[in-house]
Amino acid sequence: MKTVIRIIVCLALVVGVVTLAPEAYTIQRDTPVDFNSRTDTAPETVLIEQGISISGIDMSGKTREEAEALLNDYYRDISDGVLIVHAGSSMFSRSYQELGFSWEFEEELDSAMLMGQSTGRTIKKYKALSDMHAGAMDLYGSDRLDRGALRSFIREIGESVRREPVDATLTREDGRFIVTPGQKGVRLEEDKTYLEITAALAEFPERATATAVTDTVEQKVSYEMLKNVKDLLGTCSTYVNGTDNRAHNVALGASNINGLLLMPGESASASLLMEERTQENGYLMASQYVDGQSVDTWGGGICQVSSTLYNALMKAEIQIDERHNHSMSVRYLDPSLDAAISWGTKDMRFTNNTDYPIYIEGWSRNRECTFNVYGCETRPANRTVKYVSVVDEEKYPEDVITYSADFPVGYTKKTSSGHPFIRSHMDKIVYIDGEQVSRETVHYDTYNSSPGKVIVGTAQPAPTPDTQPETTPAGG
Repeated sequence: MKTVIRIIVCLALVVGVVTLAPEAYTIQRDTPVDFNSRTDTAPETVLIEQGISISGIDMSGKTREEAEALLNDYYRDISDGVLIVHAGSSMFSRSYQELGFSWEFEEELDSAMLMGQSTGRTIKKYKALSDMHAGAMDLYGSDRLDRGALRSFIREIGESVRREPVDATLTREDGRFIVTPGQKGVRLEEDKTYLEITAALAEFPERATATAVTDTVEQKVSYEMLKNVKDLLGTCSTYVNGTDNRAHNVALGASNINGLLLMPGESASASLLMEERTQENGYLMASQYVDGQSVDTWGGGICQVSSTLYNALMKAEIQIDERHNHSMSVRYLDPSLDAAISWGTKDMRFTNNTDYPIYIEGWSRNRECTFNVYGCETRPANRTVKYVSVVDEEKYPEDVITYSADFPVGYTKKTSSGHPFIRSHMDKIVYIDGEQVSRETVHYDTYNSSPGKVIVGTAQPAPTPDTQPETTPAGG
């Protein structure tokens, strides 16, 4: 029964649709279509509401184009401004344009235009208008300098005002010290100067003026430090024997060290101070110990300079970092008081372990080599030190005798002196008011032996002919 009812309803709907279709979907083909006709109207000209300003410029009743033109003129005028930075007696300037001045106001202009629309965005417009105070609203565009250009300008200022410190100097003339003060340095505090400049540019005035921030660079060596160098802390003199070439080398080496100034904690090398012993550096050929033999080399005798300086430093109680004894004993100092050097292998190095600068004076004249160590004496006046050589073992080798027929029997000549085998050490003795209070060994040394050389003549005297009696020949 339900099926039959459904069929009857469907037939009724179909009949209804067929009956209505001709009227509902008839096309009037005799009416032409005008494709050029417009149903919209011309857009409304949008103006900025009364009481609105951008960057301090009244934009009331302005179109977007008018407002944009006004703002561009305003910022272009600002870009003609100048930044002036004073640094001491110097003045530096850059225009805002040179510093990459730029501006942006699109977002603010969009907000101003939104409040001038009469249709659409009603909620946004209402909210913006409700933010006005007493019927006015101030919007501000953004303006800025190029940070990289400003930093570059500051670095240029820094290069111009920078002054390197000049250390005070100490010289000794006619037995007295002369101190030249030098001067302190100056450098620009770039970050602090940047903050000063950005504060001056807060509102981009026509002339922004700032003062650079500088800092004083202290001297490494100041007058206050050097004026303390006045006391003789240690001295030593040795006699220079040998050839004139050897005496020349000793004098040259001493002059290369003369005037050395060491600040507290600074170190020095005697070998480097005297420079490499070459002909180009002014040294001459003279005898020197090499592998236990005495041979002529460039700069022979230079070890006497380091040895004399070593003893002056020890008396001043300056820290010794490196020291070597000779392969054989020397004649100008007792065993264990010497200090041998050899370019690249042996050195005598030392460090100023006092709280004040030390000044080293050295020379060699009239075959006497002398070194003085000056500084500020802080040791008690009743305290003295003494360094002594102690020979623990000494043995002389037999001389090497060379017999020569070039000389007559009875002729003997020692052509070179031998060196004994020696074991020795150096002791440091401390006295208070003349009384010994301590004694300690500083180092132990061993010296090789070398035999002396002697020539002995072997030539016999030539025989003299016998005298014969005179005879008379027989005659006829």
